[in-house]
Amino acid sequence: MRIGWVTSNPTFGGPIMQELDRRGHDVIVYRHTESVEHNAFQLGQMLPQCERVFVDWAQPPLDAILQNFDTGNVPVFVRAHRIEMYADEYIKQVPWEKVACLFFVGQHVEERFGEKWQAPPQRVVNLGHVGIDAKQWTIDAAARKFEPPYKIVLAGNIVPKKRVYTAVQLVADLGEDFHLAIYGNGGQAGYGNHEYHINVQDLIEGLGIERRVECGGSLPQDQLRDVFQRSHFVLSASNEEGCHTSIAEGMACGCVPLVNCWRGAADVYPAEWVWQTPKGFYALIDKWLAEPDKGALAETMRAAVLPRYDAQLLAEKACDIITGPLTAQTVGEWYSTGDQLRHMIDQDGNRRQVDALNAVRGWLPEGGSIMELGCGTGYISRTLAQEGHRAVGIDVAGGLLEFAAANNPGGAEFHQADVTRTIGQGPFDVITLIDCLEHIRAPHHEDLILRAASQLAEGGYLVIRFPWQERDRQIIEERVFPKIVRRYCANALLNVVQYTPLGREYFEIVARKGVA
Repeated sequence: MRIGWVTSNPTFGGPIMQELDRRGHDVIVYRHTESVEHNAFQLGQMLPQCERVFVDWAQPPLDAILQNFDTGNVPVFVRAHRIEMYADEYIKQVPWEKVACLFFVGQHVEERFGEKWQAPPQRVVNLGHVGIDAKQWTIDAAARKFEPPYKIVLAGNIVPKKRVYTAVQLVADLGEDFHLAIYGNGGQAGYGNHEYHINVQDLIEGLGIERRVECGGSLPQDQLRDVFQRSHFVLSASNEEGCHTSIAEGMACGCVPLVNCWRGAADVYPAEWVWQTPKGFYALIDKWLAEPDKGALAETMRAAVLPRYDAQLLAEKACDIITGPLTAQTVGEWYSTGDQLRHMIDQDGNRRQVDALNAVRGWLPEGGSIMELGCGTGYISRTLAQEGHRAVGIDVAGGLLEFAAANNPGGAEFHQADVTRTIGQGPFDVITLIDCLEHIRAPHHEDLILRAASQLAEGGYLVIRFPWQERDRQIIEERVFPKIVRRYCANALLNVVQYTPLGREYFEIVARKGVA
């Protein structure tokens, strides 16, 4: 297959291109410039020769490709990173519905895009970040000594968003047993953040910790690997990131991550190593110091990041999609295979499901009816059917529905369908969206709530639950509440009767149809 590769930096997508070449595909690389006329001319020559096109950044000339060429004959695949999120007007102008598949580096980036695009792509895949070479970033047990001074590494450009200033302040309070090494561009004259670097240096000198804080320049990868292999922690103090790749590299070398709670951090990296406050930062370090087997901890860190972010595995997955059949993706693809399916079945009847069941019982009249959208294993539907209610469960995951049907003594009804496209058989006294919305792309949220409301009986209740963490409170109160509840429920003629955080795990929204 002949594949066109559109990029501003051919080395960035190296693992994917290498894998395509290994599989025998012909890759034509087009390195674009700022010249629109030049882009149009060269793209006009390249695209008709290709069977597929991969655009490595959701930036120009993506709009020109989608607007000027037949994407039906030449399907376009795109990878989006963090930096593109800030090109608001550009994102809104791109005809995303013409994109065959859009790869994201994480769920949080997809959410940001979903807030801006007018129509979603045909398929979305959260591929993970660009990946790391598992053979290069390795543990050297002999190099790391688990004794003071403990070394913390922050690898990234010395710029305000990396919050290097804050990192220095945090480490200053740790005392003599902890050293901080900062490696990244920013110190050289003429660099855009030279002044910020000077401020960081002034802080280090002002605190009198020059002996404990090294503020160097950017290191080649082999040298940075050697640093990680001799260090104990890898730090992200940033206020925003797509993935902060150096965290994955450090973890692969056995370092314990200390990740600030930028949006998406707990999804990209193990949530137990994400800190929200200085107190939380120090608590994570104390947690590590209390580990009896620190050698095993290094292996645990590596196992947590690999194979999830192994560049070769990510490249293989991307190539499978780029060269594979052009089919639309549903969440059912993920929940219907292998370990994911087994994991979901193992969770059947767990504490969260029992809590949700008890909450639903409070809104359901005696002998009433319920529809469970995104029902998974159908635990709520199966249980309520046994209690004498009419219960209908809908999900796209065939494997989960097979389990539900085989464990269904009460005779609940189960149907395999995409809840964003098909909802019927009402009216129902209660309809639930429990652990469902977070698996559906944002552009479909309003339509889903409208569809659900149309199947509610007058005075019936729509019960919505989605996971959250304490650190998400501001996001939920400022963004999700107005967007999902006030506007979407109002449009569906639903009145919110309950809006409640459930401990530190869930948010629950209950809306009633037609009754204030």
